[in-house]
Amino acid sequence: MKKHIYWYRYISVVILCLMLVVALSPVLHAQSLQGMVTTDAYVFPVTPGSAEWKAFTSHDEMLEACQIPEAILREMSTESLVETALGYPLYGDIWAYNSPQQGFEAVAAQFNGLAELLTRKDAGKVLLAKYSRMSPLDIEEKWNDTQKGTYSFDIANIEILLSQESILSSLTELELGDLRNDAMKKLLAKQNVGIDGQLTISLTSQLVEGIFKSSDSSLAYYYDYVYTPAGTPVQVIMGLTELTPEQKAAAYAWVAAVYPNATVEAGPTSNYNCHSYAWYNQSTSNTRWMNSPAAYMTDGSYVYHGTYPYYWRAGMKMFYVAEGSHSAILISVNFDYAGYDGWICRSKWGAYPLMRHAASYSPYNSIVIGFYDR
Repeated sequence: MKKHIYWYRYISVVILCLMLVVALSPVLHAQSLQGMVTTDAYVFPVTPGSAEWKAFTSHDEMLEACQIPEAILREMSTESLVETALGYPLYGDIWAYNSPQQGFEAVAAQFNGLAELLTRKDAGKVLLAKYSRMSPLDIEEKWNDTQKGTYSFDIANIEILLSQESILSSLTELELGDLRNDAMKKLLAKQNVGIDGQLTISLTSQLVEGIFKSSDSSLAYYYDYVYTPAGTPVQVIMGLTELTPEQKAAAYAWVAAVYPNATVEAGPTSNYNCHSYAWYNQSTSNTRWMNSPAAYMTDGSYVYHGTYPYYWRAGMKMFYVAEGSHSAILISVNFDYAGYDGWICRSKWGAYPLMRHAASYSPYNSIVIGFYDR
């Protein structure tokens, strides 16, 4: 009889354990996903400032750590997805490109949260509501320069999203009118407050004018030409309005936080970019912004040495082939490292500072880099 009692108790315990496992399995599954959902918004598991982030040695590692698990992404509301996209640790990479639009397209292609947001039919409505709640007039005098500059970029980051065709097409005519009116108010406020430079003011003016896609010409004061060693003319932009002190402070802070293993060698400026620095003039007093260095690579001025040249020397030109969006100058090579991790270079990151970094440790796709020399 006792054996039957013990056996009954044993079976009861087993059944109870199985019931607990079944009940807790959804919780255990959710906890196993990298990241957390808080009121439907994604919390990135690794962020700038953490020891894990500082240990990253390449941009690819950052990208991988920031992807949203599909099981979470599908269930997120558009409101939460907007907040997640704007809080994406690498969203600021946008400003490291030749134009904000080029930067947005590159960043959106690398982050599944932005890609998902662009498909939501109510994304425009949610973004417009958030945009209407922000104003340059919110900037307080007691804020330091970094806080002021960061807030100016926060507004511009929403304006870049609002300027996308898929977002605009989701708005009604009435909502488009509200967007233009709100953008006009912000444009006047930006001009009065004085925290924004032409780089971010131009985004607002495009919304006002109905030019909803960023173009380089909107940033240009006038065009000029420089010449390759073989004499081919290359168009450059001159007279770009400089970043404000507050925006420069924000740029310094962002680069230091997101790319802690890169070194700032000269300050942020909208006077010149990576192509101009690498191919035309390595002076930090350079005042020419170059959108394409193709002529330098095709008219015989430079000799192509492949993507992992056995022969190398300091000063070789580097061109990031995958996006065609970045150029750099080689400093040194350590073949003990894999890929481009040991290829140290110097480059200007859009309007951000002039940086010394591993070729794989920057905002750009480094899967293929071409090397050129005279």
